[in-house]
Amino acid sequence: MQQARFQLHRTPSFALLICALILCGVCSRAQAQSGRRAPKRSDVPPISGPPATDPVAQPSTTKPEPARLSIILANELSGMDVGWTYARIALSDCERRLRESAAISVQVAGQEMNRKEAHDRAKTEKEAYVVLLQLQSNHNDFTRPGDYRGLSNAYISYTVFTPGTAKIKTHGRVHLDSVGSSARVGRGRIGLPMPGARRIPFEYLVRLAAQETADRLMAALNVTVSSRPF
Repeated sequence: MQQARFQLHRTPSFALLICALILCGVCSRAQAQSGRRAPKRSDVPPISGPPATDPVAQPSTTKPEPARLSIILANELSGMDVGWTYARIALSDCERRLRESAAISVQVAGQEMNRKEAHDRAKTEKEAYVVLLQLQSNHNDFTRPGDYRGLSNAYISYTVFTPGTAKIKTHGRVHLDSVGSSARVGRGRIGLPMPGARRIPFEYLVRLAAQETADRLMAALNVTVSSRPF
């Protein structure tokens, strides 16, 4: 009987003990999980490559070409007493000489102009100077083969009109006898005084005068003039 009581007394206590142990195990597990710490973050910034650049936004390394001086060449043929062939030679050689400078942009007018037309054209231009050329001589028979009596009177006249205002920038004459009497040979000069200059072919004198005219134009427009071989 006493043993039975002991058994009954023991049974509830034992169950309580088992429950207490289970409860302790659960709490210990929960504490272990709560005690875990998250891994520390590194304060060192991540290694990365160079920042991406927008190629469009980068400044250009190529230098812009300097602005070139614009010139419009025109011939005045009205009232000319020298053949058209020589007038075209004068215009062509003047143009060719001007084109030797990289600082100049040359355009030849599509038709002849008189002084008023050149003035009016310059009024409409924003950048281009209008240059009017005229080859003249006071000797009526000057263009006959072998006739050099009018050499001292032959010249190329030039007038430069400023764009927009049409004011005269510069003007002058280049006489053929002046270039003939100091004809260039190589880098030097050989004096050919009259009448020796009259024996020089007229076409050659026109070419020399046209080149001299171009040099004067460049000097008046502050463009560097390169030396001529002839």
